[in-house]
Amino acid sequence: MKKYILEISLALGLCASLVAGALALETQQAISCKLIRLHIIANSDSAEDQTLKLLVRDEVLKRVEKLTEGCKTTDEAEKIISEKLDVLQKCADAVILKNGFEYSSRAEISDVYFPTKVYDSFSLPAGKYRALRIHLGKGLGKNWWCVLFPPACVSAAEAKTELSKNGFTEKELLLVTSDAPQYQFKFKLLEIIEGVAEKF
Repeated sequence: MKKYILEISLALGLCASLVAGALALETQQAISCKLIRLHIIANSDSAEDQTLKLLVRDEVLKRVEKLTEGCKTTDEAEKIISEKLDVLQKCADAVILKNGFEYSSRAEISDVYFPTKVYDSFSLPAGKYRALRIHLGKGLGKNWWCVLFPPACVSAAEAKTELSKNGFTEKELLLVTSDAPQYQFKFKLLEIIEGVAEKF
């Protein structure tokens, strides 16, 4: 009898986890449609290359903010960014040259898998997101992620305002700006599901 109760409990637990995972996946996909992320990959893990990565980040964020000023949707912003990839690459190359490095950069827009990421003011669940990727030199170093559009690499209040302006619902805002354990659990569960899916 105890074995039967245990099996039923395990089955119910598995069903609850699958439902929670499916809901988290649905929410992640809704969120990913409203964001463009920035992914900068350093040449190497040396202190110099890692510092340069952050300098490139600062300049690219400034340039994209000017380019996408007035954009109301992610589609509008992505169109402009895609059309200005050469400008953004030149921006990165100028920073590289100014700091005495001899390698160059490569910029592209692509779908990228990101693990769960906790920023200072919000967190995002694991999953595929549209991203501007900038490879510096050989692109073998640690990388840096943030949200490029809407501009959310800012304070918590500003991030919430920018996300809200870009169509985030109250539920989605609560999900990405809350530290509540239930949301962190959903993010972790989603990361496990995504990891399993990547293998097939």
